[in-house]
Amino acid sequence: MNRLFLFLLIIPIFLFSQNESDVLLKDYFESGNYSKAKQLGKQLLAKNGSNKTAHIYLGHIAGNSKKWDAAINHYKILTELETNNADYYYWYGGALGMKALENKLSALGLVKKMKKAFHKAAELDKDHVDVRWALLETYLQLPGIIGGSYKKADGYANELAGLSKVEGHLAKAYIANYKKEYDREKKYQKLALNSCTTISKNYKRNTIHYQLGKASVNNNQNIELGLKHLNWFVAKHKKSDSVAKEWGYLFLAKAYRIKKDKETAISYLKKANKNKEVAKYSKKEENLILAL
Repeated sequence: MNRLFLFLLIIPIFLFSQNESDVLLKDYFESGNYSKAKQLGKQLLAKNGSNKTAHIYLGHIAGNSKKWDAAINHYKILTELETNNADYYYWYGGALGMKALENKLSALGLVKKMKKAFHKAAELDKDHVDVRWALLETYLQLPGIIGGSYKKADGYANELAGLSKVEGHLAKAYIANYKKEYDREKKYQKLALNSCTTISKNYKRNTIHYQLGKASVNNNQNIELGLKHLNWFVAKHKKSDSVAKEWGYLFLAKAYRIKKDKETAISYLKKANKNKEVAKYSKKEENLILAL
């Protein structure tokens, strides 16, 4: 048999097998079977160190385990393998930022790399909502001495508004909350609620459902809509979401307290209190629920 013909026959079989393994790796990860996903990812990299699917999910697994060095390594390789993929730079910047939060000694250098990665992602994808939220957060959180700026944060809120009125209003509300301008926060939350008719269950940025649910509860505006968004948030929650699931439970408890459903409110409050950080803020709500 002609060797070239045989080679051409073998290539599709190899590619099918490789693609099959990539799909299986994704399935393992999305079902939460991280041990099998990690094992398969390592096997794929042993065969081909440039397997992007393996680097993606090994990076995600490392990030979920707060192993930031490993996550940074996998995401950095991805940016080198595909220099025009905005998501890769976004993930790389995010891992750098998380390491900076835990490592004060090297924070300055890490922050510089993080900002560079985020800016690259934003440059590559003019419609990338997540990276604009990341940049907004970055400029709010950083001290002015190393580049923090309310003005720049507001600039990214304006960019988000250009992509989606809802995102823009929520971004403005977020900045107002950070600056403790609570009346202004409520103003933008109400505007967001009035603009959210097109936000579906499968909207890519899951945290938007938390923000809309919170806005509904804080303003006692369309509580049924708020419940819908909060339930979507907790149902679709992933470890990579920027807001813990328990915050969703807390606002579900508040919503049911507003509806005067004491039993359901208490059940959600118990779920919220499993997170120690959330539990610090739930005592006032507990008193209001028990007083029903």
